[in-house]
Amino acid sequence: MLSLNFAKALNCVKGMKSGRWVGVGVLLATLPLALTASTISEGFGISLNGLNGTGTFSYDTTKTTADGDGPYADAGDGLTSFDLTYDGTTYTEGESLDSPTLPTVYLPGNTTIPGGLTYGVLAAWVVTGSGSCTPTGGGDYNCAGPGGVGGADIIGVGRNPEAYLYEDVTSASINFTGSYVTYAFGTDPIKIYGTISSETVVPEPALIPGLILGLAGLWFARRRKAVV
Repeated sequence: MLSLNFAKALNCVKGMKSGRWVGVGVLLATLPLALTASTISEGFGISLNGLNGTGTFSYDTTKTTADGDGPYADAGDGLTSFDLTYDGTTYTEGESLDSPTLPTVYLPGNTTIPGGLTYGVLAAWVVTGSGSCTPTGGGDYNCAGPGGVGGADIIGVGRNPEAYLYEDVTSASINFTGSYVTYAFGTDPIKIYGTISSETVVPEPALIPGLILGLAGLWFARRRKAVV
């Protein structure tokens, strides 16, 4: 009987140690990923025309570039995703006017970022269902409302910092040199300005499952120890 109890206790200790080491192993396995991860994700909020919206973007730090104003990312230079959700619609980077030049994200250290913000963002989209803008070359567009009547509506975010909505836009012009981008929407549209209200850090999804498994392993080891 004594030998059986001893064997049982030994197995419990082994199981406890095994669970603990599994947890520690998973945590250690995820640590290099956290230290070497090159993709950074950020979020921001907007307030526009009485409604709130949210945006997110991700960029690869190993592929960004810089000019005289500082570092930035666009689709050709490290920007991996960008979206804006407003009034029930999500606008993505591939739908942006002048894609792939826009959206552009101005990274920490860029001199054009407004005071108080870590990042600057710039993007523009035709509001879903409001019409369309047809490129005519050189960053210029002819815009029209549904059925070719009137103008289209443009929604976006700028570096002032601001969220904006231009209604009844008949033409658009977007010009850039490096991170320096100018845009104009005409002729004489209705202008509604809002604000970029917040910035948030978005955890990297790839790291979360590993960390959860590691913590679960450590918890299981403690549980086994309490039962013994």
